[in-house]
Parts: sequence; structure tokens; C-alpha cells
Amino acid sequence: MSNSTEGLSESWPRAMLGSGRITMPKKLYPAVLAVVIFSAFFWFHSQRTLPPAIPELDFHNPNPVLSAAGVIIEPIAKYFIDYPLNGPDFAVAFGELGQRVQSLTRWAALSDLDPKDFLLRESVENVSLSMFPFLRNPTKPDDPTPVASLRRSYQRGSRGIVIPVGSKDFRYAYHLVLNIRTVLQSKLPIQVVYAGDDDLPSLMREKFLVMGEDINFLNILQILDNKSMGLGKDWAIKAFAVLASTFEQVILLDADSIFFKKPEVLFEQTGYKETGALFFHDRLLWQHGFQERHKWWKEQMEHQEPSETLLKSKVWMDDYAEEADSGVVVLDKSKLPVFMGLLHVGWQNMKIIREEVTYKMMYGDKESWWFGLELCSVHYAFEKHYGAVLGVLRSNDGKSDVCGFTIAHVDENDHLLWENGSLLKNKAVDKTEFQVPTHWMIDATWEKGATKADMSCMKDGLARELTPEESITIKRSVEGAPTNIASGTTRHFLYQLSDPITAPILLAKIFNNQIIPGCDNAVLIPFIGGRKHPDIGSRAGHEALAEDGEDGEDVDEPVTSIEVEAIVEKNSVAEEKGGLEPAVTRMVNRKGVSQISPLLCLQISN
Repeated sequence: MSNSTEGLSESWPRAMLGSGRITMPKKLYPAVLAVVIFSAFFWFHSQRTLPPAIPELDFHNPNPVLSAAGVIIEPIAKYFIDYPLNGPDFAVAFGELGQRVQSLTRWAALSDLDPKDFLLRESVENVSLSMFPFLRNPTKPDDPTPVASLRRSYQRGSRGIVIPVGSKDFRYAYHLVLNIRTVLQSKLPIQVVYAGDDDLPSLMREKFLVMGEDINFLNILQILDNKSMGLGKDWAIKAFAVLASTFEQVILLDADSIFFKKPEVLFEQTGYKETGALFFHDRLLWQHGFQERHKWWKEQMEHQEPSETLLKSKVWMDDYAEEADSGVVVLDKSKLPVFMGLLHVGWQNMKIIREEVTYKMMYGDKESWWFGLELCSVHYAFEKHYGAVLGVLRSNDGKSDVCGFTIAHVDENDHLLWENGSLLKNKAVDKTEFQVPTHWMIDATWEKGATKADMSCMKDGLARELTPEESITIKRSVEGAPTNIASGTTRHFLYQLSDPITAPILLAKIFNNQIIPGCDNAVLIPFIGGRKHPDIGSRAGHEALAEDGEDGEDVDEPVTSIEVEAIVEKNSVAEEKGGLEPAVTRMVNRKGVSQISPLLCLQISN
């Protein structure tokens, strides 16, 4: 909030600036009292879903409807606009913004009840845009109602999965979509959100399209204003992705999340159905280790009572370090308070705010979700338990600990639901080694690994074995996941053949003489030579071709990919000099592919 007092009348206390609190001149007391009474009468409406429709408002109507509420609210709205929370000390503004959003939510609820009230709607729109400048749609800069337009863009009753993806996350997102679509057979539509072609090139976007139906894309730079978002290669896009998504009810997923059950079950969790907002806990670590963070949280909560949910928090009550794992967030934007609280979350992730405060006080976006809703007095729910460890058994003084690099989360019945950390054993250290975990532990004592290469463990708890169904889910996800072939020479060759995602997932299976799952008994067999087996797309054709031409180095005869690998291994020097390029060109041009399924089988082409 700015410390400047220039232009203020003497009736406005100067002490309010920089204090994080707003005091009110006496002349506004009657107006405020009227607003409180009027708002209380209609407050229950804010818990409803969106009204039957939010009509477009004609701001050029010479006879707009004016209500008592609009007239009373207008001077307060003008004050919010004239005295924005625009620094320089943003750290004191979080709580005050929450108070303002609570007022704005009441006004928006009244406006929904009477959408023709010009003055009230204008106040809601102008105050919202002054607080949250990212709401301005860059493709519609003259839209007088950007908030209403955004809410109208949500498909009524829709539910779906939103995955923010950039090029650095592409591989993990590919694993995740395969896990959701192919292995778990989830039917929920998926929206891949990205920040322009530089963030996720079209070639990468195209790879998702062959993985199943109902996968589409949303370029967030065409929906929200990036001047204030300032999106880069970090977590900041997540809150804005939820806001911009056309789904009314959203399951937001980090690209490195993996599920044991269909994501649909998230919508059936009691906490979500009761509140419209479901979050998951992080690990309980570093008790009393972040005093500055806790002090700041409590300062921003100074003028409101903590919610029942917050009072159950071991982080809030017992001074642990981190509350939330934001790898999965579930929100119902049709609930007005949830939508308004989400605006606060977006504000926390604006470039100027996150760089000055949010990502310094907290680790990335993770705490901004619950904290934003809490500051706006919006009801939300957390899973019952704090994060579990997922990994393998390790003997420790006759006891069994569970150690690993990934965090697991359970549903309300205490069954494994999802994990955070990808299919890799340790993605921070080794990008090629996968692991199928065997055990997990929850509600026990964490021992954090000293370095990124060291596993974290849970001890003094019950080591639980994965069920056969849970193990199969991960195994099938790993088997289908794109992976690098072992040798660097082969990897380089495959990348030239196609691309680092398409080629490994297909050719690695062919090298192991496996039929690709989900391809209706078809298989992709690239080959070199002058003829193509008539049944190359069938299981029988695959077996016949595998037996054909054991002298695989004779490129005048059909050669399977298993033999192609041998050629590459034996000709690494020739490959580096371009000696294999003609053979690769012939193999690609002949397109030894048939009966291609849109799920996993991707045709190799020029």
C-alpha cells in the first residue's frame, strides 16, 4: 500500500496508509451501515451457483436501472478504486485485500440478483478490475464488463481437468495424460493451458491430440492480461489457468502428478461437495523452522477469525512449515465466493506480488490457494491427513521404514488417490529411471533426505503395501511412458528418426518385442528395405516380420526396429558422420505403419 498521503482530505486518517488497515471517515458511517444491513439480507445468495444467466449489460442505455444498493455502494467502490493496494509494501496488503474482496463478493451477489442494476454492476466491474488488472481480456480491451464476460465463458455444469503445460513439463504431462486417459480410462475432458507458442510449441501440442478424445488447448495470453500476470517458467500460471478455463468445476493438476484412481472421484469427496474447494496437505516438516512466515500469516489474519478448517491445521496450530501440496486443486467456480477467493489467489501470483512477497514468504504458489480463500472468508476443505511417503521398504533397527522421492495422498476412505513426483524414481536427479513403488506410510514421522539425491523416509508408522490394482496402475503407466533408450547413440538416432517423445514410447516397446497397448492389436513397425509385410499392422504381421531377415544389416530386405537398434550400435561412428542418414530417410519415407489407433500409436513421418 502506498505511503503517499498527497491529495487526501483531512477527514481521512493518514495513519491508515501503510498499516494494512483501512479506517472510514464518519461521513460514510450511515452508508456503510446501510450496506451491511442490505448485504446481510441477501448474503445467503452468494452461496448459490451462478444465476440462470449473466446477461450482457448495455452501458449505453439512456435509462439504466439504479437501485438503492448501487447508490449506497458507489462511494465505497470509488474509495477502493481511488486508494488501491499498489505498494510499495505489498506484504501488508494481503489481509486488507481479503477484506475488500469480502465486500466485493456481497456486491456481486446483489448484482447477480438484479443484473440490470447499472450502477451496482458498474461498481462491481470497476472495483474488480482495479484490484485484479489481469481480468482485462487482451482480445476485448474495450469490454466494459470483463468479470461478467469471464464468468459467462464458463460452460454451465461442466467439469474437467486443467493441466498447465510448458515445454519443460511436456514429458511429465504426457505421462500424466497417458495415466489418466489410457490406464485409468477417465472420460473427463482435459484442457491443456499454456502461455503462447514460446511456452508450448505447436509440435508438442499436437502430440496430445492423438492420446484420446476431449483434449483441447487454451492459450491463456488470449484470455487474461499478461502485463500484470507476467508469466514465465514457474508456477504462476496455475491460478490463472483455473480462472481462464472454460470448465465451471476444475481439477487443476501439476504435470508431474500421477493417479491411482480416476480423477472423477475428487468431485465426490465430501469436503468438496460441501465447500466447492478441496486442497491437499503437504508433508509435516520443520516444526518451528519458519517463524517469519507464521508471524506474517497471523498479521494478515489480525482482523478476522480463523476458519474451523484453519483451526484444525497442524501447520497453523503447531507451527509446521508448509500446509499445502498444490499438485492437485479442485474448485467450483460456479460458487461466487470461491470465484472471488480465486481472484485473490491470482493477485498473489501476479508478477509484482509474487516476486516481492508470495514466493519469498512461501514456496511458490502452494500456500496461496488456501490463504487466499481464508483471507476472503471462503469455506474450503483439506484432506484429512498430511502427505504420505510412497516408495520402498527399508530396514531400520529391526523396524520397517518406507523411503522414496514422491508424496502420496489419499481419498476420504484412506485409499491411495494420487502422487506428486512423476513416474520417475527421482526426477530431480535422473530423468531416465522409473520406479514402481511397493509400499507407503502415512501419519508417521518424516525424515527428510539431506540432498536431492537422498530419499526421504517415514518411520514409526505402519508400512502399507500397494494393492495389486494400485501396482498394476503404476506398472501400466510406466510401461506406456516415453523413455530414453539406454545408449546415447541410439537415443540420438531415434531423435533424428522422429522426436524425443514419440520415438522412445513406440520404439522402446518394439525393441522389447512388445505389442503397444491400446492399439487394437496394431503395432508400429518402422523398417528399412524394399518391401512391406502385407500384415504389418497385425499381431501376426509383427511376429512374421520379427522373424524375417535375421541378417538385419542387409538394408535391401525388411529390417525390424530391433535390428535397427543393432545397426545403430554397430555404426555409431558412421552415424555421427551422417552415414545412416539415407537408411533413416528410407525408413521414414516408407511409413511402415498401418491400423494406427489415435491413442498411443503415432505414425512416424517426415
